[in-house]
Amino acid sequence: MLKKIWLVVLMAIVALTAVSQVEAVDYFIDGQLYEGYDEPELAETTATRVPIVVITDDDGYLNSAADAYSGYYRLPITYFPTVSWLGSTGFKSFARLKSLQNREKGPCEVGYHGLNHEDAASLGYDWIVDDSQQCRTILADNGINMSKGYAPTYGSSVPEVIRRLISDGEIEYSRQAFQDGTAYNYPGTQFDPANIAVVSVKQDVSLPTLRRLISRAVDKRLMLVLVFHKISKLPAIGDPYDYSYRKYRKMIDHIVWHQQENGLQVLTLSDAVCLMKQQ
Repeated sequence: MLKKIWLVVLMAIVALTAVSQVEAVDYFIDGQLYEGYDEPELAETTATRVPIVVITDDDGYLNSAADAYSGYYRLPITYFPTVSWLGSTGFKSFARLKSLQNREKGPCEVGYHGLNHEDAASLGYDWIVDDSQQCRTILADNGINMSKGYAPTYGSSVPEVIRRLISDGEIEYSRQAFQDGTAYNYPGTQFDPANIAVVSVKQDVSLPTLRRLISRAVDKRLMLVLVFHKISKLPAIGDPYDYSYRKYRKMIDHIVWHQQENGLQVLTLSDAVCLMKQQ
């Protein structure tokens, strides 16, 4: 009898430990606890008073199921391809990207993520202008309209250069990408079209974390910009940017529920920036 009691107690301890570990994982991304907050601060939509979610996809990988399932719900998505990689092994063809931009099921905005994915922090004004013009020409030659949305490579850039690019009308906004080794990449709550903050969704970001972020954006009337790279049914082990299709689908379901029940706006990043500028 005593052995049975100890066995029950032991099983309870194991169960509680497992639960606490699962809950703890939700607060850790890239192995780090986000300091000071359970979740990052998001930009407030104080004037529009509508919550916004933007889904973006970097680099142009072929195994991105994001467009397919987002299209099922007619949700917009914003692509930032590395233009010279398009058509090569593992990346979308120009024809595929064109068909996505012209699809009926949800608008697809195409910005740019550089021609060759060179580190934006080391590039000057003239170089970035020339790079963007080359990207625009290549995309146009393949029937794709490029927006003036810029996602600097490696999430880094020189603020003075970006602000000059916007001032001169070369770009309309600059979206952060990610910073390796950090859970979230948020500079604060102030919306800045020259430095749009994001949540980089890597392989170890849990579904409960995504749901909390989306629900928090709805509850607080915030703008949430999500960055994906690859989305696969069987994510590659050791590739932090290859995200689970199962978790992605469930995240989309959660977004659509809030869209239908709570007025969540799902927008391209250009549309979101336009709305935020009304503040």
